[in-house]
Amino acid sequence: MTIFSMAALLLLGSCAKPAEEFIHDDCEITSIEIANYNQPISYTLPGIIDQENGKIEFPIPKNKKEFFDLTKLYVRANVPFDAIITPSLTGLKDLSQEMTITVTAQMTGKTKEYKMLAYWSREYD
Repeated sequence: MTIFSMAALLLLGSCAKPAEEFIHDDCEITSIEIANYNQPISYTLPGIIDQENGKIEFPIPKNKKEFFDLTKLYVRANVPFDAIITPSLTGLKDLSQEMTITVTAQMTGKTKEYKMLAYWSREYD
């Protein structure tokens, strides 16, 4: 057997089927929180996510009213690998009015829309 025929056999015999590629198509926010801005005491509060209707609520206790301005909040969210949020959550956000964001799984283009709102609540005092 010549060296060329051995090389050809090696090439033909080593063609294993590649592992199936995992498709990242999850576009749901897994957790989200707000933080106050420019206050002597730093507070963060978790958001309540309703995955079925795409609503995210931030009930802020009325007894923390002096530390929060609904028009100046930082928002942080956890999303799956390879997902992006538009518009970006960078910078201060006004959540006194409903704000719409979209999470997109970049591999597939699958999207999910959320509507965020912060409000004063007695229930969480």
